[in-house]
Amino acid sequence: MAQPDICPHCGQPIVPAGLALPAIKARIYEAVRRRPGISAETLRGIVWDDPSGGPDCRHTIYVHIYQTNRILAPHGLKIRFQNGYRIRSAS
Repeated sequence: MAQPDICPHCGQPIVPAGLALPAIKARIYEAVRRRPGISAETLRGIVWDDPSGGPDCRHTIYVHIYQTNRILAPHGLKIRFQNGYRIRSAS
């Protein structure tokens, strides 16, 4: 597993250049990157920006985070809940 570079300003791991995430996973990653500590409910509202708020099942966001983590893991990254969602080093 690779070790990610760490941003000297914010202390968050930096996603490797060229990492391709599917659209929903990319929105999740970007929202967490831009707003460390984001709540699941706020994240859900950002990811599904339609008037209905997205899928009826609130657990859908957790499934997408799990799937995103499987893509990020080989790059030494993960999204974890710690006083809100944050990007962390997988080690």
